Amino acid sequence: MQKYRILNFPKKIMRLTKRDMALTKISIPAAIQSVYFRGKRYQYSDYLKIIKQANKDSNKIKEIN
Repeated sequence: MQKYRILNFPKKIMRLTKRDMALTKISIPAAIQSVYFRGKRYQYSDYLKIIKQANKDSNKIKEIN
């Protein structure tokens, strides 16, 4: 009898650059579709992903300390 094992790979890990972290310091209203910030264009959905990831990272740091 063969046994099958289901592998659960982690979801795509998003690494925040210095530019991304600087973007979290400003607030962008939802009415704006995209923003050009420090040489890169961000869609509003990308901005929300960056904010969410930054919050996760800061929570992990707080838990460690």
